[in-house]
Amino acid sequence: MTYAPQIAADAAPHLETSPELPWADFHQADAGAFAGYAFVPSDPTRKLAVELLVDGVPAAVCLADLHHPRLAEAGIGDGCHGFRFTLGADVLAGAARISARLANTDVALPLSEPSEGAALAAPGEAGAVEWLGGLRFRGWLKATSDTPFVLVTVDGEDVCEIAADLWTVAQADGSLLPARGFDFTLPDVFADGVAHLARFSIRNQAIGQGAVAFLAFPDSLRQALDRLSVPASEALRADLFDRMLPRSIPFERYEAWREAQAADLPAFPAESSPIGIVLLGELNLEDSLNTLSREPEGWIVGVVPSDMAQAEFDPASVADFARAEAQECQSFLFLPSGSRIHAGTLARIALAFEAHPDANLIHLDLDVEGADGRRWPLALPAGDYERLLEQGYPARAFAIRRLALETSLRRGARNIFRLVNAVYDSHPHAAAPPLHLSGACVTVPGPLLREGEKSLRAATQDHLRSLRVEASCLPASGSALPAVRVARAPEPGRVSVVVNAMAAPDLVSRSLASLIPAIRRLSGELILMLDPARPVPVLPMGFRQVPCVHLSRAAAINAGLRAAQGDILVHVDAGVVSQDGAWLDEVLGRLSAPGVGAAAGLLRDPDGGVMDAGYVLGPKFDALPAFQDRVGRDPGYGDLLQVAHEVGALSWRFIALRAHAFNALEGLDEQHFPSFLFDVDFSLRLRALGRRLILTPHARTSVESGGGGPRGALQRERRDRELRALRARWGMELSDDPYYSPLMTQDGVPYSALAWPPAPPALRRAARPDGGALPVGL
Repeated sequence: MTYAPQIAADAAPHLETSPELPWADFHQADAGAFAGYAFVPSDPTRKLAVELLVDGVPAAVCLADLHHPRLAEAGIGDGCHGFRFTLGADVLAGAARISARLANTDVALPLSEPSEGAALAAPGEAGAVEWLGGLRFRGWLKATSDTPFVLVTVDGEDVCEIAADLWTVAQADGSLLPARGFDFTLPDVFADGVAHLARFSIRNQAIGQGAVAFLAFPDSLRQALDRLSVPASEALRADLFDRMLPRSIPFERYEAWREAQAADLPAFPAESSPIGIVLLGELNLEDSLNTLSREPEGWIVGVVPSDMAQAEFDPASVADFARAEAQECQSFLFLPSGSRIHAGTLARIALAFEAHPDANLIHLDLDVEGADGRRWPLALPAGDYERLLEQGYPARAFAIRRLALETSLRRGARNIFRLVNAVYDSHPHAAAPPLHLSGACVTVPGPLLREGEKSLRAATQDHLRSLRVEASCLPASGSALPAVRVARAPEPGRVSVVVNAMAAPDLVSRSLASLIPAIRRLSGELILMLDPARPVPVLPMGFRQVPCVHLSRAAAINAGLRAAQGDILVHVDAGVVSQDGAWLDEVLGRLSAPGVGAAAGLLRDPDGGVMDAGYVLGPKFDALPAFQDRVGRDPGYGDLLQVAHEVGALSWRFIALRAHAFNALEGLDEQHFPSFLFDVDFSLRLRALGRRLILTPHARTSVESGGGGPRGALQRERRDRELRALRARWGMELSDDPYYSPLMTQDGVPYSALAWPPAPPALRRAARPDGGALPVGL
């Protein structure tokens, strides 16, 4: 119910037009809330103070500096001239007249019509809010046609208004619905080591279930305790707090992040030979040479002619440089001309090769420079063979040993993409995996990064031909980097497709209608997992039924797959719908590649939002779904939603694997992970055998709401129990995902921000995870 005391309407009407006085507005926004704007047209940068009066007596004062959408659309300054007051019910109960004026003046603010829809909603009706750790919050609102603005209040003080200008999906009454989303980081002033209460509201409707408590430190709790000389016995607890409730910083503050990144610049080792630097082309060559001139030692540079994409080169020219000017060099750094080498990079490369004499290749993280001169980080994985084939991600900045370079040149390598994939010419799991230097080492012009698709396609074809792999290399589209699509032929063997309709039998008919044509084309076996106690619609003929009664989700999947007779097993949740007939060929083709243990398809909801893109291991010492904040044609960080790539773990909504691998691991661990994290544990056990896990966006599938396992607050404690078991079995392996950069945020939304405090530059190498045994009952 809206309380409406009399609002003063005695403001002079000439305020709206006089250039000497402010333009202003004042109205009752909602029950207990009064809002408006005030600014001086001749000086829109000036911020005015507004005073609220109750029955003529000053009750509150604030600065008119909140974002106001109408002013922003009209181009009035920065659009931040709004104000808002909230009065308690006890004040309103005795109030007869509410008015506002410019503070310390008699200039009253003119009254406008009160806004509509003032009635309060029940707490939580408007949406939900989640604290991600540090100063970062994420939330959603019911979908609206316009962009709503959320009022943020901390400890009773209004901080700002933020636009809910993201699209996401929210669960309501068992269904997934489109919703307005927001992702917000509070100012650093609240990172003071003191507990605070944050409230989020829209039109005086609380978002979520009330105040959200949060606690943040300027850097980390561990560093704060170190400064206070707290006993070392508290360090373990502080480290756990920092891991569970990490801070992050938005990408737009990357320059400040770079300045804060701890990095003691190493000296170039005196016993190492200099590094031969190969600059491709002559575009903006002076920029590269100027940065090199700051490195006192350790390099010899050669400039090689190249194409417009700065990807192709004449093998003879590179060989001549290596034999003549760079004859004493044992390693070579390839860069496009115009790129700028960061201080200490050459020393890091020399030290890395010295520490790992078996390594033939090192790829480097990049800073990507936009047209406006701002830099953005491209943080790369420790190693990803599938992504290498489709994107050639290391090719713009990599170092290679002399012997590997000479071998590749003799075999006909003519471009940078062929040099980086040649180290895998013997097998995708090379005996000596490449190294990765995390932390930006080179700045590269942004427009150049996207070039070179023709060279990439030729290099990928040559590499696959060297392995005698039957595959096509098709044109594709990238956003930040070039892209191709590798299409392999499925390996021979009988295929069993197990459709899990336990959680959503009402969705199985539509799902089967889209899946069956591909299954029949491959003469595959179809198995339905059904609960006999639940009604099932009319189903097609030609399938076997596996009744699953009173079984956990993991146990039911085990029962379904053990009943299958195929060499290759495909598990699909009811609700998964194919968008074309190639979905099965795509995942089976990925599975046929050497060293692949499982392959899964990227799943979207009917509105294009990402529902399943595998897991990222590590953030919050957990396994979190990747890219569920992305909608529509968003390419994902580093174009990961546009190319096939390896992941730390796959879900079982839509997955293909070999029967012998499933049986060798004795299926899913239904004892320790009955409902939620069985897929993560199984993925880690597959990787421990040296198997790769592939996520492909080329199997065009979507998923209706309803499937995917148990949900709800009642299940939270059960998931927490499984998470404790996962941490106990895999320990620190759970926080070391080779496909996710340590520079990225460790809070609840992977790839959405940078970690704070910044992780120092590091040398990385992909390795098999090593888990331990979990005794039952302990």
